[in-house]
Amino acid sequence: FQTRNNAWTKEKLNSFFSCKEYLEYCPVGVDKGAAVLQLCRTLGISPEQAVAVGDESNDISMIKEAGIGVAVKNAVSAAKEAADYITQNDNNHDAVAEVIEKFMKLSNEERKKLGLAGRKKVEEQFDRKLVVEAYMREIENNGL
Repeated sequence: FQTRNNAWTKEKLNSFFSCKEYLEYCPVGVDKGAAVLQLCRTLGISPEQAVAVGDESNDISMIKEAGIGVAVKNAVSAAKEAADYITQNDNNHDAVAEVIEKFMKLSNEERKKLGLAGRKKVEEQFDRKLVVEAYMREIENNGL
């Protein structure tokens, strides 16, 4: 279905599978990657400071936009190819906890070894209270 309908969706809609059973369509420019960029603007951080974790085709744009893009062990091949890191655990066995431990609790020396020397620990980059306040303002202003 997706391939047969590429002609009428071209330049109007993105289509992707969010799992084997669900084919999704959304306007061009509306995807998880755009959401990461908007969230970073709202939080006042650069996309290079973001960490994104995904497993399906609809996560690829997010994985690419984040400074550290992660695919879980049981992700689709395309998500793994887009990722900077692939977890040892799958999404049913603490993959996100692995990412938090690996990338958000690293010492500066460990980050250098992984080639992330230009990035500070994520939790050092912004005050959590300011993040919550910015998010609440966004909800109030835009009715999200």
